[in-house]
Amino acid sequence: MEKRVDLGGSVSPSVGIGSKYLDLKKSFKFAIHSLLTAFSKEEAFPKFTNAERECLYHLFIQVRTTLDAVEQLVEQQDLDALFQISRGT
Repeated sequence: MEKRVDLGGSVSPSVGIGSKYLDLKKSFKFAIHSLLTAFSKEEAFPKFTNAERECLYHLFIQVRTTLDAVEQLVEQQDLDALFQISRGT
């Protein structure tokens, strides 16, 4: 069974999602964190209008939130699968 390490450092078995998803998620989190914290919206999105900047900013936050929710669901499925295996069902 393949092992994966999430950004929090915990190790859990990967049932349905492979390393490509983890790499994408990790890269996206680093990029978004940099965009949302290191720069003002004006510096991060210099060629966009204020309305477009707000939309992009909120879109990035929504995508990050969605990726976090998917990660939680995957972890729950991993735990459920391990629980089923340990019970022998």
